[in-house]
Parts: sequence; structure tokens; C-alpha cells
Amino acid sequence: MTTSRNRLTVHAGTSMIVLALLHLGVLGWDALTYLPDWMDGKLWTFEHWRAPAVMRAELVRINYAFWTTLGSFALPCVAMGLVLREIGARGLPVPSGAAWVFFVWSATASAVMEPAGFPLAFIPACLMLASSRQRPRIAP
Repeated sequence: MTTSRNRLTVHAGTSMIVLALLHLGVLGWDALTYLPDWMDGKLWTFEHWRAPAVMRAELVRINYAFWTTLGSFALPCVAMGLVLREIGARGLPVPSGAAWVFFVWSATASAVMEPAGFPLAFIPACLMLASSRQRPRIAP
């Protein structure tokens, strides 16, 4: 018995990877200026746990650059996109719980902050939801 590809799942994974790489590219370009600070260990302090209003301005900028790139959800989205592409290649649908969590996150983030790229997350979210409604595909 062989399986046929679940294209919705594969496309959801691909779109997730593309969006994550766009995120890293757009925000990562500015963050490169803070790379020496990261390497010097400037984030190895308990001060970054303080509220931004009382944190040194330099550390706020270093934190911002970190949390919008390396510390963001972009790299885990690349990993999740790769997983989706793999399960799609095996003909499996996306688990509905994962699809709904990603959809709700997309909606919430879009409602809280605009203009931003969050509405683009509806592309993989909707593909995941559509895939979650399918049955595994077994080729004859």
C-alpha cells in the first residue's frame, strides 16, 4: 500500500516556511547590528527580565533585536513547516488541534497589532484547517 501526497498539508508547510524566512529576512537585517552585543554576552543579565520602561535603552534595543529574530517564533515555524511537508508527503492530514491553535494565534495577533504581517499567517492556518478535515490518503 502506498500513500499519495496531501497537497494541502504540503502547501501549508511550504507557506509557513516562506513566511518564517520572510520574517527573519525583514527583521533580521536590522538585528545584524546587534550580533556583536549578543556574542559579547550582553543578554546574559537578569536586567532583561525587568520591565522595558525601567531597562537601560541599549538593552531594550538589544532585546528587541533578539526577540524579533533568533528568539521569535520564526525558527520553530520553519521546523513546523518541515514537519507539515513531511506528513503531507506521507498523505496525512494536519491534526485539527494544531490547525486550530495556529488559526486562533493568527486571529489574535492580527487583532492586537496592525499593520503587521500577522494576517499572512492565515494562509498556512486555513490550509491546515482544510487539511485537518481530510482523511489520510492511501493510493490503490
